[in-house]
Amino acid sequence: RPSLTDGTDHIRPATLRGLAPDQVLVLVNGKRRHSSALVNVNGSIGRGSVSVDFNAFPSSAVERIEVLRDGASAQYGSDAIAGVINVILRKDVGWGFDATYGATKEGDGRDLKLSAFAGTKLGQQGSLFVTAYARTHSPTSRGAIDTRQQYFGTNAAGAKVLASGNFGAGTGLSAPNGTLDTRESTVNRANHRFGDPRSREEGVFFNGESPLAGFTAYFFGGVTRRHGEGAGFFRRATDDRTVRAIYPNGFLPVIQSNVTDLSGGVGMKGKLEGGWAMDVSTTLGSNAIAYTIAETANVTLGNASPKSFYAGTLTNKQSTTNLDLTNEFKTGLHKSLKVALGGEFATEGRPVPGLD
Repeated sequence: RPSLTDGTDHIRPATLRGLAPDQVLVLVNGKRRHSSALVNVNGSIGRGSVSVDFNAFPSSAVERIEVLRDGASAQYGSDAIAGVINVILRKDVGWGFDATYGATKEGDGRDLKLSAFAGTKLGQQGSLFVTAYARTHSPTSRGAIDTRQQYFGTNAAGAKVLASGNFGAGTGLSAPNGTLDTRESTVNRANHRFGDPRSREEGVFFNGESPLAGFTAYFFGGVTRRHGEGAGFFRRATDDRTVRAIYPNGFLPVIQSNVTDLSGGVGMKGKLEGGWAMDVSTTLGSNAIAYTIAETANVTLGNASPKSFYAGTLTNKQSTTNLDLTNEFKTGLHKSLKVALGGEFATEGRPVPGLD
């Protein structure tokens, strides 16, 4: 997947048919899932669009995933042009614990996942399933070494001259600007990070249902917190953006993202008079991404510059209330006449007080 994509390093978009992530409708237990607060930028998947964060779903909480591609927009609307992905949460009985570990053959990308889950009955016909999980992932890097000249050269008069921007100029493969600084032979040239970001996350998901007054009441939701750290572009010691008193050998800034995702839904379904099947529900969801730029400096502040800066928070909230009614009528034809009625009220994008 792409690297150096700011917040998309930590948000996992889903696409179908090669279309944008916001043209895929994502449901959880058949109910609309809220989108993330991030607009995908740079060379990321779905550039310029907003997606649902699939990193927020622990695999131990998922029973199955249903994908509808044909005729989806006719049934669900224009945001389902590419199709529909419906994530069905587990509601079985039992408990368990999972631990998985993996790494790349290079020794990086170490990934540890821990999850504990339990399902139980609520009365005779109800159920409750709860999953708690945690994950840590170390970064990977597949970038080549930086052979550019890293330090100022020295001319015949002993004055400092600008460093060459040519690759190989710092290793003698092409002429540098002036005589090379002796540190060119010892500097760490693996100064860039191109690959997966560092991340740490934990969360809890639940899914349940229970009979209530002749109907079935259901509820589901979860909370996920993720701390990610992706790299920016390396600034050489000769770069105008480098405060050399703080970073004499240049620096690699990192973008730290703290992602908080909350979701919940409640509803009731059952049979009404006249054989009508009813399903009424309300779902709420919010996503917040707080940015911190670390291991960096602001050159306009000079030697007094901090090394870390809070860069703001993106937020998105969404609430959806649905009423669905379905029935079948015998008309004497080969098949019954099926009737479906429904309505939806949704609000989206309400800012968080103090952060707008």
